[in-house]
Amino acid sequence: MKENDKLIELQGCPYIIGHYGDDDNVEDGRLPEAEVRYFTPLILKGLKHIHQHEYVHCDIKPDDSLLVSSSSDSSLIKIVPKIADFGLAERLKKEVKTDKPVYLKGTPSYMAPESICRNEYKPHSDIWALWIVVLEMLTG
Repeated sequence: MKENDKLIELQGCPYIIGHYGDDDNVEDGRLPEAEVRYFTPLILKGLKHIHQHEYVHCDIKPDDSLLVSSSSDSSLIKIVPKIADFGLAERLKKEVKTDKPVYLKGTPSYMAPESICRNEYKPHSDIWALWIVVLEMLTG
């Protein structure tokens, strides 16, 4: 329910996934470099949209970058990336010092060093994770 609320607020960008249920769709393997060069700027546009709405995704990883068929007319079908899984997304906020315990958000192998060391989640943390995704798109 919390994720649905975030998704509703973030709609309006063709690079943000709508909610289609709770099934997992995982794509294995490496992509040709030309496709990675095509998909990466589109994912960046999706992240820009998220960040402009003052959210940080907090868990960018291959499982949350879905490739979806899209068509602008009936004769042209293309594949576009869509960012999914907003369950850990957080509103950007000003730094607040607290004595509360620190809980990491996200998948550790995609987390930026400042997220792990200082529990800091900002737009650049999503960009760090995206570059790891790009590497995995190229290498499988």
